[in-house]
Amino acid sequence: KQFINCDKQLGNVDSFRIIQWFEKLYVERLEQRAVRIKELLEQQQNDWEAVFFQLLCRSFGTKVNADAFENLSRSMEQQAVRKLAKDAFQLEAALLGQAGLLEEPRQDRYYEQLVLEFAFAKAKYNLQPASIPMKFFRLRPANYPTVRLSQLAMLYHRSPQLFGEVLLAKTKEDIYKLFDVKAASYWDDHHVFDKQTESREKLLTADFIDLLIINCIVPLRFVHAQLMGKDRVEELLELIQTVAPEKNTIISGFKKLTPINDAMASQAVLQLKPRYCDLNKCLQCDIGISLLQE
Repeated sequence: KQFINCDKQLGNVDSFRIIQWFEKLYVERLEQRAVRIKELLEQQQNDWEAVFFQLLCRSFGTKVNADAFENLSRSMEQQAVRKLAKDAFQLEAALLGQAGLLEEPRQDRYYEQLVLEFAFAKAKYNLQPASIPMKFFRLRPANYPTVRLSQLAMLYHRSPQLFGEVLLAKTKEDIYKLFDVKAASYWDDHHVFDKQTESREKLLTADFIDLLIINCIVPLRFVHAQLMGKDRVEELLELIQTVAPEKNTIISGFKKLTPINDAMASQAVLQLKPRYCDLNKCLQCDIGISLLQE
């Protein structure tokens, strides 16, 4: 079965032409994401930090818990997040509590402390619980909501004005430094409450930060530049081309036909396959046009 219409001929297309088309596709993908970000900005009265927090939460939820994490971020006013972030434990308690993860009685001292801390935060900031439950099923322990929410709390404790710092980051390495955090030490030997595991610090890995750059940081910086009337496309293309490509079936399919060496290329083919190839829009595709001209 053919993967795309031109899978036999794609190897003959000039690599410079492919890269140019991939750049166009990637910017097209950013433009589509920009629509949603601008809606969020309107809802948040142009509070960039609040919008960044929402998008970052969504990314922290990975595919399985993206909606639940975004819903959780919407359940807390940004002002409350900023105040709670002064104490990492307070913010962790608030996030875990809002996520509905502090509701059952447990024989665990750390858990009991979190429950008390959350009760205080809930009363003080009039918090209404998030409505989408967190899933643990089929997740790798590193992606458990418990661990991810603790990492998020540590991140905001260290950098309460995180979006401002992200805007100033020039390189991928700068971003890695900003996100060089680990979950609270309780999670070194836990993934869930009252079950001990072998001890290992729960750091944000480079692969995970790469996904944050792809799905959250670059799209938001793209919109920020647009609304500030600045052209930062070249700069963002340079940044995304230093990030490793993601892995999924579409990207693997294209890798058999043409080099996919970075996240710009992988994002481009995720735009190309459903929006062009699957709809037989070969006449609107630069690769299709060049093959037909030959």
